[in-house]
Amino acid sequence: MKTFTRPFGHFLVLALSFGLAPSFALAEEGADVIEEVVVTGSRIVRPNLVQPTPVTTVGAEEIRASGTSDLGSLLAQFPALGATGTILANADQFDDTITADDGGLSLADLRRLGTSRTLTLIDGKRHVSGSAGTTAVDLNTVPVSLIERVEVLTGGASAIYGSDAVSGVVNLILNDSFEGTSLDIRHGSSTEGSFDDQTQISFVAGKNFDSERGNLTFSYQRTDYGGVAETDLRYAEGEGQVDNPLNTGPADGIPDQFIVPRVWSEFADENGVLFTPGPSAFSSGPSILGSTLVTFDQQGNPMPQTLRENTNSTFFGNFPNGCDYCLKLEDYAEVIPEIEQDAFNLRGHYDFSEAFSVYIDLKYVEYETIQDDQQPSFEVFFPVVAEDNAFIDPALRQVLIDDFGGGTFNMIDFFDDFGGRSTVVDRETTRFVVGFEGTFETGMGDITYDLHYNYGETEIVVEGENISIDDNLTQALDSVIGLDGNPACRDPSPGVRGNPCVPLNPFGRQNTREAWNFSFTGYEQEQKLEQEVIGLSVVSNTESWFSLPGGGIGWAVGAEWRDEESSSAFDDFLLTGATELAPQPDEEGGFDVFEYFAEVTLPILSEQTFAEELTLDGAIRFADYSHAGNATAWKVGLLWAPVADLRLRGTYSEAVRAPNITEAFLPQTPGFANISDPCDANDIDDDPDRAANCAALGIPPGFIATDNVSIDTISGGNPDLDSEESESFTYGLIFEPSFLEGVAITVDYYDIEIVDAITFVDAQDILDNCVDASGGPDATFCGLITRGADNNIDLVRSTAVNGSALTTKGIDYQLTYNKSLADWTEGTALDFLSGQLTVSLVGNYLKELDEFVFQNRPDEINIERGEIGDPLRQGRLSVFYTQENLRLGWTARHIGNMKRYDRTSDTCEDLSPCQTGTVTYHDLNFDYILPVNPWDATIEIYGGVNNVANEEPPQNFSPATLNGAIFSTGRTWFFGMRGRL
Repeated sequence: MKTFTRPFGHFLVLALSFGLAPSFALAEEGADVIEEVVVTGSRIVRPNLVQPTPVTTVGAEEIRASGTSDLGSLLAQFPALGATGTILANADQFDDTITADDGGLSLADLRRLGTSRTLTLIDGKRHVSGSAGTTAVDLNTVPVSLIERVEVLTGGASAIYGSDAVSGVVNLILNDSFEGTSLDIRHGSSTEGSFDDQTQISFVAGKNFDSERGNLTFSYQRTDYGGVAETDLRYAEGEGQVDNPLNTGPADGIPDQFIVPRVWSEFADENGVLFTPGPSAFSSGPSILGSTLVTFDQQGNPMPQTLRENTNSTFFGNFPNGCDYCLKLEDYAEVIPEIEQDAFNLRGHYDFSEAFSVYIDLKYVEYETIQDDQQPSFEVFFPVVAEDNAFIDPALRQVLIDDFGGGTFNMIDFFDDFGGRSTVVDRETTRFVVGFEGTFETGMGDITYDLHYNYGETEIVVEGENISIDDNLTQALDSVIGLDGNPACRDPSPGVRGNPCVPLNPFGRQNTREAWNFSFTGYEQEQKLEQEVIGLSVVSNTESWFSLPGGGIGWAVGAEWRDEESSSAFDDFLLTGATELAPQPDEEGGFDVFEYFAEVTLPILSEQTFAEELTLDGAIRFADYSHAGNATAWKVGLLWAPVADLRLRGTYSEAVRAPNITEAFLPQTPGFANISDPCDANDIDDDPDRAANCAALGIPPGFIATDNVSIDTISGGNPDLDSEESESFTYGLIFEPSFLEGVAITVDYYDIEIVDAITFVDAQDILDNCVDASGGPDATFCGLITRGADNNIDLVRSTAVNGSALTTKGIDYQLTYNKSLADWTEGTALDFLSGQLTVSLVGNYLKELDEFVFQNRPDEINIERGEIGDPLRQGRLSVFYTQENLRLGWTARHIGNMKRYDRTSDTCEDLSPCQTGTVTYHDLNFDYILPVNPWDATIEIYGGVNNVANEEPPQNFSPATLNGAIFSTGRTWFFGMRGRL
């Protein structure tokens, strides 16, 4: 149960104490200087190059030049953001868990510390989540056509904006004074086939009225993503790791494994694979697991199975010459789902006076994510009775009887007669913001205020197909010839839904829809997220009545009440546990929080010797959570300019993040996980304590685990969680040399440490920590594991805990350069090159990224720095040249070398090649305004080619281990036309 505070009286008292009605206006400057205005780093408006906290800005021109509506993937190209929340990362691979509700989501993840620790704002205000049980905002719900700029503040933002801003803030600033009518149509696709299609139509109409005191702006955006399957990609050949047969053991200088294409499974196929005890007319020599394999064509005719040459694991191996009837997981890997979206937005404001304005923001976004042909349902080692199975080939039946005495034989089948498992996710997001703002004079200086009410709602419906009904499938697979001579179920009793049993043919793909519908079903899940916010901010400056040597004191105070609700319900049949999906209990939870905050800027010195500027900033925020108690966040920053060209800055902050709804209220939920048993002979040497601890648990030497199939899990939330805490420290410099006009350079070092981090301890970490402890098996973690009589893992239990720690350190750098080439070319043969050159370089050096899964065990460090997704070095360079009606652009994205192995426990000898090497992608784009057109309008044509060189990601690079900057679907093009009246 949750409790609620009553915020309205607090707001009234605070408002009356200042003698005002509503809101501090988010700083708005003229369009010609908009790139110099930042509201994200502080509620006290200051230009971005005199902020004590680093802020990165991505302008509308950069967004348009990318040729995409996928804002999340574009932002992930910038080094400060990871790709762990992008559409690509959330494409559901269907691993026996219900995660399809995240399909199509695009979430920001700063510093790769998790999407739950990044706060996304719209015009400085909160936005309802797109992911159930969290506060993570879906960037797909933001109309790209209205974005003026995106501001990214990394670290130390909790004191200003509240919980969830542990790693920083992504603030999207939208146009609220559009004048005229604009229509933009764009289409793009891959140069290698009809995939990765993107089509967008956006319409914007705005009108100023009443002598420009008011404005109404309406926008509509239609976006279609055609989707990308892994098999669309030319380099997707089922690459994987296989054991090196030349390996003689650890530290022998010979790679333990190497990467090869065509890593598939001969033990499974969509047409079925039968296990026999030896060779026969339909099978070749012996395979592994003591069996010889018989496979089938689509019509159910038996034939020998192709055998592997090298081994990946028990069930997977390498087939360099191909395999017609092997299971190929890449056939079911969806890189980007199909998405169809419609977004409506109405924004408006009216200025009754300078002291009182009203504004509104109304939004409705509906989009559908389609994820077809995911990995099919399957059955492992189900029995087939040779003598009387209704569907077995007669010749094969006779061979099984003659050669092996008949009886029961095991079979594995991936059921794809009517397609693999699929999901369709429908999302509807509605948001309403109304506010009042203004500036009025008092005897104590001008006061700017903003009072707003914000309500948002996201409704999600997930519909899944082709999910197996366990008991029905088992019953249907055991078939015989009935009394009427037709196939029938050996057990003729009705199925779990009371319908007559219809036998299922596991040989080939020949089943009728009637047979399919008895053994397979669909499911439905409904989710609802609600957010309600009331916020008041007041900003002023003491310059009119009191000043320090550097100027007046800037200050801001305010309060915010916020309520978050989330619920999730599955259909009744799924809750019975009759399907292959673990029964998911209905989820419902929520919390509210009341917060006070204050911020101050103290300009201590100005225009003094060795002190062109010396400014001290501070901010503090007090929060009272209904489910997590009180929390305090604060920060202090210093900006010192010893000379006009150079500024030094630093910020120290302590931040908090309260548990989200899932972390606190998720009921105990069954599920599945894919694991690697640390006691397996292939993994037992990865930690010096493992062998002895596994032996103490009774695991015999040389144990080979059956860990290529999923195991059961039970996990749930924890209502007793505390808020996690973090310390963030940044310092750096801003260099604007007077002798190089137009150049600005920033370099900043950051150091973030999160303690009591909230985490769901995953199954693999529990397994590893059970047997990696010094002095014997860890009783706490081993107690969460259930092993069967064969020593294989059957069940792992988990819950959310305040038990982890995360640390990251690194250096960010930015360089911008703006120059009119006429200064160089005038009076020369190149005087025709007189346009404007704009250069922007953003880069990062990652010094540390460590995860302590259990912070009370500092010896167990998971080193992420330099591994896949976390390169030591990465950067993004963009160059634009504009002359009259033409703009040309070039972007280069560089990602440094990364280790393919786990740096915590493995070495380069474990895998060859053990590193990715560096990769650089180049994009070209243009924009041309037609000089003459018959409509007296501004008509632009634009387009570009991304990944011009058709650069491939590193070998064996999977979307599951992606970094958005490094993953590529290949060369793509886009072309569009934009008109404005």
